[in-house]
Amino acid sequence: MRSLIICVIFCSWCATAFGQSSDSLIANYKLQLLNAKTDSQKLNCLTQLSWEYGVVDIDSALKYANDELNLARRINSPYWISMGYNDLSIVAIRRGNYNEAIPYLKESLRIRIQLKDSNLLASTYSKISNCYVQLGDNEQSLQYLFSALKIYEALNDKGNQATLLGGLGLVFLSLKDYTKAEYYFVNSAKLHASLGDDYMYWLMQINLVNLYSEKRDFAKALTLGGKIEKVFSKFEDPSTSATLYGNMGYIYRQIKNNESGLSYYLKAKALAVSINDSAGIATYSQNIGNTYLDMNKVSSAYPFIMEALNVSSKFGLLEEEKNARYSLAKYYMLKGEGEKAINELDLFVSISDTIAKRKSVEATQEMETRYSTELKQNKINALSAENKVKQLEIENKNASLSIARRNNILLFLVLLASGAFAFIVVSKQKVTNQLRLSTALAEEQRRGIASVISAQEEERRQIARDLHDSIGQQLAALKLSINEENTKSADLLNSTIHDVRQISHQMMPVTLERQGLAIALEELVTNAKNDIVKINFESFNLPSEISPQVQLTLFRAAQEIISNTLKHSKASLLNIQLYLSGRKLILFAEDNGIGLSDSRKEGMGLLNIKTRVNALEGEFRLDNRAEGGCAITIIVPCV
Repeated sequence: MRSLIICVIFCSWCATAFGQSSDSLIANYKLQLLNAKTDSQKLNCLTQLSWEYGVVDIDSALKYANDELNLARRINSPYWISMGYNDLSIVAIRRGNYNEAIPYLKESLRIRIQLKDSNLLASTYSKISNCYVQLGDNEQSLQYLFSALKIYEALNDKGNQATLLGGLGLVFLSLKDYTKAEYYFVNSAKLHASLGDDYMYWLMQINLVNLYSEKRDFAKALTLGGKIEKVFSKFEDPSTSATLYGNMGYIYRQIKNNESGLSYYLKAKALAVSINDSAGIATYSQNIGNTYLDMNKVSSAYPFIMEALNVSSKFGLLEEEKNARYSLAKYYMLKGEGEKAINELDLFVSISDTIAKRKSVEATQEMETRYSTELKQNKINALSAENKVKQLEIENKNASLSIARRNNILLFLVLLASGAFAFIVVSKQKVTNQLRLSTALAEEQRRGIASVISAQEEERRQIARDLHDSIGQQLAALKLSINEENTKSADLLNSTIHDVRQISHQMMPVTLERQGLAIALEELVTNAKNDIVKINFESFNLPSEISPQVQLTLFRAAQEIISNTLKHSKASLLNIQLYLSGRKLILFAEDNGIGLSDSRKEGMGLLNIKTRVNALEGEFRLDNRAEGGCAITIIVPCV
């Protein structure tokens, strides 16, 4: 569920004249457009209209951005073509469609590289970076972010440096490195304040609200959010205000104050409606419906959930439609209409698969583009005849554009004429075969590891049964035969029986098999508590069913994490969280100790966890914090 939305920040288009209302600015630019005598004047008016409509009417913003691009193409102006793509990306971003925005931005970037305009380049890099943040691709985000930062440092542009500090905060927030995220947000806010940029200062404060919310420091988040609410209205930015209200609604729901949460969600939706923000309308309507479900007002929930479903279906918002399907399934379950609930859950799973496949296709297409371009460059280097080299160099310069426009027929003909087609087919086939072989070997290795782990766990299970049932019973019988007056022997025997049972439970906890992962982890934490390290555990939004393999993997991971913390970390606090995100379970643990040395990172315990996680096709991440302590994140499919 998309209940918390990270505030969007870009370097080049946040600075706007808030002193004048959007309506008056729009009227002014429309008048200028009517009276414009040159194409340049018209284009300037169109880009301004697209921007101003972006905060009040998304559909109109899209119209003017398209008009801008079409006119720029007619007069063949590279600068204005790049601006047209840029403005289309902004519209997509305001709709929350970052996958759509990235191709626009990359096309704009390609042109701006040719124009060699440092400011425009840095602006585009920063926008692409932020899109990748929103999509969860931190590696790509950092790559583009540092490209932008390098340019702004060379230009000594303090304002945009400040904004990029906020971008770094967003990346680290997505990585759940809250200390670094807070550091960058705070310093960004300070620098913006020193430059007199109140708008950006308060945007950073909104990001801090998000951060405190993710840390579950709800009291701090609400205090700051209330302060922002009192001052932010002066900027006349309904899109960001809606985001703030949505976040406040989310926080109140988390602390079980559904009435206040509902009030803020309704405010957020009203603002989204006022600017025709389809994604916002769908998201906030769904959140309103879910809040009514939480309040057991099932009938009140239905129209809002259906509105979310209808809007997301109409505009092709797959993520929002997926969430709406899930909410509708909950509605039907509460109504006792099990068959309808199952049908909605099936649609939920189907849409989730579609989203995953789309991401896979996009990644494949990008790889193919890179492959084709690199092959062409290699062929240029291999040709000896000067005329052929020149011919292919021209072709190479246009390769990216040709591929982006899907002009594969022309590419085929040129390559065929140069005698390179057969070479490419053979080379690509070799690469394909190598990839298939590598994939097959990796899958076979994964299956082999999974089989070994399964065998190990079965052996543990048998040993645990033997300890508990056979040796445990024998010790209990021996206890009965001991003279009650022999208290020393009786105490020793009681201690031995306790130790045997503890070992048995550690090897294969009964609670895990009978009551599930969350309760087993609560028991594990309770048994591990001592006077030196405070251990907190919380779980939320867990699915009703989790596969035994996943449960066992996460339990073993928690065992190892707790053991490592108690033995080596010198920590006073260990926080462990278990929650569902999408269709994946996340186990997150962080302590305030001395961090992990390189040798401990490669210790058998952690290597065992990594092996188990890899066998489930999951992710394992370990981060030492600059200020001390470490964080471990484990992400695995829940089934």
